[in-house]
Amino acid sequence: MLKKNPPGSKPGRRPPLSTTGVIGATTTTHRSPGDSPVKYERSSDSKTVRSAKDGQSLKMDVPYPIFEFDFPVKIAHNNKLPVDSQFSDPIVDAFMCSEPGQTLRRNERIYNATLRQFIYRNSRITGVNLLFVGSGASKEIMSILRRMPQSVTFLDISSAALNRLRVAIDASGLSAPIDISYVASDATEWLHTTGQEKVFDVVIATKCIGQIMRRPGTSYEYLMLGISNVLKPNGYVYADHHDALISAPENTPIGSCVSPSDYDVATICGRYADDRAYYCFTPVPDFTIVAAFTAKTTPTRVQQWTSFCIRYLPSVRADQSLYMANTAYNPKPRGFPRPPALAYDEIAELLIPVNSRGVKRIPTPDDKLRYKLNAVFPKFDGTPGILLMHGNAAVFVSGTYRFEIAISYSVDTNLSMACELVESLEGLFYVVVTGIVEIGDNTTDPLDANTLRAVLPLLSPYAENGILVNTPDLVRNIRGDQVVLTDYRGSTMRLPVDGLHVAIDGKNGTFIKSLPFCTVDAAASEIKELLASAYKAADGVYNVPVVSGEVEGEDIWEYARAPSTDNWYPVRKRIDKRYSDPLGSVIHTVASSYAAGRLGAESTVEQLRQIITT
Repeated sequence: MLKKNPPGSKPGRRPPLSTTGVIGATTTTHRSPGDSPVKYERSSDSKTVRSAKDGQSLKMDVPYPIFEFDFPVKIAHNNKLPVDSQFSDPIVDAFMCSEPGQTLRRNERIYNATLRQFIYRNSRITGVNLLFVGSGASKEIMSILRRMPQSVTFLDISSAALNRLRVAIDASGLSAPIDISYVASDATEWLHTTGQEKVFDVVIATKCIGQIMRRPGTSYEYLMLGISNVLKPNGYVYADHHDALISAPENTPIGSCVSPSDYDVATICGRYADDRAYYCFTPVPDFTIVAAFTAKTTPTRVQQWTSFCIRYLPSVRADQSLYMANTAYNPKPRGFPRPPALAYDEIAELLIPVNSRGVKRIPTPDDKLRYKLNAVFPKFDGTPGILLMHGNAAVFVSGTYRFEIAISYSVDTNLSMACELVESLEGLFYVVVTGIVEIGDNTTDPLDANTLRAVLPLLSPYAENGILVNTPDLVRNIRGDQVVLTDYRGSTMRLPVDGLHVAIDGKNGTFIKSLPFCTVDAAASEIKELLASAYKAADGVYNVPVVSGEVEGEDIWEYARAPSTDNWYPVRKRIDKRYSDPLGSVIHTVASSYAAGRLGAESTVEQLRQIITT
């Protein structure tokens, strides 16, 4: 599969030539460390990189579903009621068109958007199995489906709601690439008697638990234990409770819990008067509350909902019997000079498939000494990109870098890899492969640790061209916040890291960060408001945030929290970012920062490794 290239193709013996980058109708010319022009194109159903070499054209296609990188532009909402509702009640319709009703609907959109942002930061959606409990017919679900889960099950007692949802999903085209099931059943009955295996990675049960508990004999704990029958270990439940009702005894009808002045708003003119009160802080065996937040507050707490991120951690731990314990990967890499940084290109950034991006785990005491060292990977602190390899050329593409690397061995099949461009503390650059996206015409999951292991022998020789493979062997070389290796000359080289990936059930991409690396990306003009809103959403769990060391301009900066304080300060400018983190992401980062502090991971990645690995 590999063939040694002639000496003239080695790095350091190539005359630098201009490189032309083409995306759609936009053309830019820049200098590159490569020895051939690179042309990269994006179409609706593939990503293509062509490298013209000696008059020949080399074409590398990497197909992905368009949904993975072409999310629709957000459209302004007209705040009108849907005309195809499964409900028919002129009194309720009139209320929802009134000023209080319109406020409720605006708050609901804020709630849904913030929760989605939090979920995207916390849980993998692409390629996983989702269960929506009490799904109803909300079109807000569409945004999550566009992240391309492998399968989705909608569970609701109302056939009318499921039929309406089915029509909407079919019209969107999302039913074609996703395995979708619609189950009209009582939720607790289905969860406790269906005989389902533990197949789901994520369960979303929001704005529905009070309705489910109308069934006699149902409690919040009983519902959660039913969910545990179908949820994988380390899976997540997203739930919520109505803050105005948390002091009422469980299973009390909410119509009897609120004052007459709040009745219409709390029950939507009686439609939900028989829903039951419950409390998500109720302890349930094997479930741990990771975070709780309130996206939108109200003066009386009526129709104010607190969202909960709940992790399922049974005594039987997820499989970590991978990975590379005996590979002894010990590269002697040769770095290359800094490639030219280009103006940020949003389209080039979108070439990186969304399912190659990891999610951040908010640590809890359960994470102490939980992970085997041979299933933990360094999280390199670099620029994410995609590396395409064929013949004797490798092409790196990201939002800010596009260049070619001449490689010492020819490869006779197309390889597409998720990677990080990392600058060592000594000033040289390396491409670290973190996952395999495509081999030949076969697409793979870039977070599949076993696929990465399978191609390690193929990729190892490219260390002399500055291409490394991320493996658990490198975790043993972490000193402070760097992976310390010996390069091809016998000199020390240090690659920065900002966290650890933990492989769970053969999947990489779940990472934990120590406190200094739990950072918020924001513009100087927005950081104070974002942090204030995130702290407010925590409902008094933290003190008031303080931002020090202000920077000028509208550039995006990373802001970190000083240990044992509420003080946030700018760390570095992010030239690869154009927008501040959304509120849901900031809420997640704030929770991660304080959780890392409680875990004792307040300094280096090496310290974090000592805390969580055995």
